[in-house]
Amino acid sequence: MQPIPRPSKAHDAICKKLEAALREHLACSLEQVFTARDRRPLCTDRSTLYPDFWVSTLCRDPVNEQRVAYPGLVIEVLSPFREKVDRGAKLHAYREIDSVQELLVIDPARGRSELYRRCGPRQWQFTDVEGSEPIHLDSIGMSVEGLLGFGYR
Repeated sequence: MQPIPRPSKAHDAICKKLEAALREHLACSLEQVFTARDRRPLCTDRSTLYPDFWVSTLCRDPVNEQRVAYPGLVIEVLSPFREKVDRGAKLHAYREIDSVQELLVIDPARGRSELYRRCGPRQWQFTDVEGSEPIHLDSIGMSVEGLLGFGYR
């Protein structure tokens, strides 16, 4: 069995800055940020997932629960060795979760982001975001800088 490669420096830089921004923005709200490091899985009927970030409302997912069942926002920062899984099976699984309103996929290698916003049952609006363009996350009322603001120059 081969060891799993470490995420790239760009992946780590984006995750650190994004986590700080999310936690600051949601500090006084009923929403909580979870990360893959928290080891609290996002559970579906068929899958146990660990996205880079997900935000859930505390009234639906109390802090003492061992899993998260009602995320409103899911964020994946792609790594070269996991891109196929993150864009494929995981993205499909996230779209099947009724509570998910937005999915943000950040692609460090291409300097782009993809925002998927739910606009109806099984209907999603796709927005392709280039480098420094701001990204507005309606589900949490927050705008973040594009990829250039998260470690790319």
